[in-house]
Amino acid sequence: MARSAFKNPFKFRKRVKIAPGITVNLSKSGVSATVGVKGASVNVGKKGTYLNTGIPGTGIYSRTKISDFGKSTKTDQYITDSQSSLSSLESIETTEQLIDTFPKLSFMEMSRLTHTRQVFLYKFPKQLQGYTHTLIENLSDAELKALTKSANVKSIYGIILISIFFGFIAADRFYLGNFFIGIIKLISMPLGIGVLWWIADIYFCHKIQQQKNYSRLMTYLGKL
Repeated sequence: MARSAFKNPFKFRKRVKIAPGITVNLSKSGVSATVGVKGASVNVGKKGTYLNTGIPGTGIYSRTKISDFGKSTKTDQYITDSQSSLSSLESIETTEQLIDTFPKLSFMEMSRLTHTRQVFLYKFPKQLQGYTHTLIENLSDAELKALTKSANVKSIYGIILISIFFGFIAADRFYLGNFFIGIIKLISMPLGIGVLWWIADIYFCHKIQQQKNYSRLMTYLGKL
């Protein structure tokens, strides 16, 4: 009994700073990396990616899990299924040609919709909003909210805010699952191109989220 109590009396943990804002964490459980500054950082390890935020000196701190490594989630399955289906469609005609056949929503038509419907449609690429509207036009606002949750359609405002406030540590790319691109973005931050990339991603990342939302919805509805 005494032996089991002293089975692991010591814990190994070491932090190695390899560059300004980049630290490698070594421990018995594995290796992880932390990128960022005090109050805003991203930790990447075998257990997943975490966004750490807080106000230095106040004790106010938040740790949010962004994604898991090595786990196949429903969201990942939606994207995989959608990409496979799009590949089969491209054997008949290109995606651009398909989009051209979809109905379009004019500004006036959009303005006549309820706020709930407008918010829902803005979560998808502009050129696909008309087609999406034809699929949900018979649903009530309550049913539309339920569909948003069931199909795992994400808010566009969320990714925009992440890009604005945490894009400098590539939190937006990690949130979208673009881990390799996120690491490259982090490395480029000390350079001038990193700042330009940060600004550009405020536009590009919300476009990527819109496309992911469309793939999830179409897969959920059985349209892909």
